Amino acid sequence: MAVNTWDEDAKLLKKFVKKEKVPYPILLNGSSVADDWGVKYLPTNFLLDADGKVIMELDGLGTEDMSKVGKAIDELIE
Repeated sequence: MAVNTWDEDAKLLKKFVKKEKVPYPILLNGSSVADDWGVKYLPTNFLLDADGKVIMELDGLGTEDMSKVGKAIDELIE
C-alpha cells in the first residue's frame, strides 16, 4: 500500500496508476496518516509482520536497503 501525502486530484493519480501499472492500492490525501506514523522524510517505507507490527522502517530506499528488506522478509516467512 502507498500513502499519497499530497492533495492531488484523484483523476490524475488514477491516470498515473494505470500508466505505471501500480499493483497496489494508494491512499489519497494521507498526510494525517503520515503524521500518525511519524513520517519525516519521503519516501519512508515500513515493513509490517502479519500482526501489523512494524519490523523495519526505512527513510528513502536504495539498493542496500532493498537487500535488508529482502532478508527481513525471508526471516518473516521462515
